[in-house]
Amino acid sequence: KSDAVDIYAAGIQRAAIGSTITLAPDVSAPTTDSVVVAAGGVKIYDSATDYIHIDSTGLKVYDGGLKAQFGTTSYIGAQTTEHIKITASSLEVIDGATATTYASFGATTKIGDASNEHVEINTSTIDVKDGVTTLSSFGATTTIGQTSGRHISIDGTDVRVKQGSTVKSIFGASSITLGHNSTTDEHVIIDSDGLNVKDGVTSLAQFGSTVRVGPNANSKSRVEV
Repeated sequence: KSDAVDIYAAGIQRAAIGSTITLAPDVSAPTTDSVVVAAGGVKIYDSATDYIHIDSTGLKVYDGGLKAQFGTTSYIGAQTTEHIKITASSLEVIDGATATTYASFGATTKIGDASNEHVEINTSTIDVKDGVTTLSSFGATTTIGQTSGRHISIDGTDVRVKQGSTVKSIFGASSITLGHNSTTDEHVIIDSDGLNVKDGVTSLAQFGSTVRVGPNANSKSRVEV
């Protein structure tokens, strides 16, 4: 042929070299144990359904269907069922049947369905979440419960029981405050000096080495022991 070369051995065509190159035990069965080089890339066949395809987008592995793909975005497993997706920024474990990502590993790692209950891990915290709602966060400051409602806040200084931004109790290294510690509300402070019952900044009673019942003010009546 003027435009191609055919190679035979033992009367069987083993290669066809032209615009498409086929190397096979028998070129008449071009998808059985063969290599085919064409404009669309290179295919290495075990059979018509089990083969590797290499082209400009990457490498694809077929086993009765597409089972893996390696390129700018890589997939391991059939994309219609459970599979792994790898990009330059993350690795994801996906159920293709429901289009649900059950784990994503990257700058922020998510374990679980991000639309429902899951865990998020980043450089500063580990967050337990229900969808976009944070239920607990573990980091330099740890919170247990939704911070918009009743929750506990823990940092290197103390443990606080809070209602939203309002502090209801404080447990510190040197003192315990029970009640809203503010300039207006009643609360109790327990420290090394004893127990102090207060209304805002006013001390109503003190129990320690000296016991006082009544406001600590010159214009008020009180009992001291």
